[in-house]
Amino acid sequence: MSDAPEQTWAVTEPDDSNIDQFSPYHDGSMQFDKDGGWVSYDDYKEAADHIEALEAKLAKAVAGLEESRDEIDDYIRQEYPHDNFLHERYRKRDFSANPARTTLAELKGQDQCQP
Repeated sequence: MSDAPEQTWAVTEPDDSNIDQFSPYHDGSMQFDKDGGWVSYDDYKEAADHIEALEAKLAKAVAGLEESRDEIDDYIRQEYPHDNFLHERYRKRDFSANPARTTLAELKGQDQCQP
């Protein structure tokens, strides 16, 4: 046998006084925020408010893109009426090249479609 002292392990009950019920882990462990402090309810509220502001800006941008898409499509229809097959080819080409249409398709995760 070795001459090293024998180690004993004591089993203790967890201290429930340190458990933070607002922690995402509910076990008292906390995350650090960007400032190096503990993550708090105010940090979560600030992040939620920031997300809501970004969603509002995105909705406004999408509405503007949809309006732009429609105006450009109307101009294309005016330039190339349905009177011959060549104009129809030009219309399809210009509809697919419409930057507002392609950006909306990317934002919505869809393939580009014709009007």
